[in-house]
Amino acid sequence: MRLTNEMASEHSQPGMMPMKPGLLAAVVAGVHLALFSWLVRVAWNANDLLGAWAIAGTVVVLGVLAFVCIRGKTGAEAARAGNGHLGLCFVVMMLAINLRMDVWVASAYGVTVAEAHRLQPLWIVPALTLALVAWVGVLSVLIRPKPRLGQQ
Repeated sequence: MRLTNEMASEHSQPGMMPMKPGLLAAVVAGVHLALFSWLVRVAWNANDLLGAWAIAGTVVVLGVLAFVCIRGKTGAEAARAGNGHLGLCFVVMMLAINLRMDVWVASAYGVTVAEAHRLQPLWIVPALTLALVAWVGVLSVLIRPKPRLGQQ
């Protein structure tokens, strides 16, 4: 059975080989370390060991998930899987920041979490997160390529 050019380009590109598993594991580990190391450090410096270990554990799970999803893919298919995974990483970062910010602020001021809630309006973090999500949504609509005449 012979594949047409269109079908062949969807499934693989000639001359392209998927990354070797060891190299892919190193790339995935490096990307996740770069994305989340600052967040683990913020939690650790705030003596939020539960938050630091929870974030680190989530990073390990995300890394394994990325490895499984990207393994064996090349070209646009690998890029799509990687972009989707980076979006998931962004969501995890925003969740961690929104759920643990009060603990980190309390540690920075040397007060209890209840006192931190009284001193500083911590509703600002979720509000700014919503503003960021709205901004990303607006930008994604604005930069979406428009179809050319005669194409749908």
